[in-house]
Amino acid sequence: MRNDIVLAGVGGQGILTIAAIVGRAAVSRGLNVKQSEVHGMAQRGGSVSAHLRLYDQAILSDLIAPLVPDIARYCKC
Repeated sequence: MRNDIVLAGVGGQGILTIAAIVGRAAVSRGLNVKQSEVHGMAQRGGSVSAHLRLYDQAILSDLIAPLVPDIARYCKC
C-alpha cells in the first residue's frame, strides 16, 4: 500500500492536528509513516501544509511532488 496525502489550509483550521491523527492511525496499523509540515507565518491565519506518506515498505523521502498526491485536502478560510 502506498498513499501520499497533502493537507493545506491556514493556521487555526486543525491541519497539523489532522495530520498527527492520520499519522498515528497509520502507525497503529503497522504502516511506515513520513510526515513533513510547513508553517507559513507560524500564527493563526498563516499558511500551513502537511505532507504524509503512508507505505507498507521503506519510505525514502517525506516530500510529495506537486499534483501527484493520492489524497489532497485544501481548506478554505
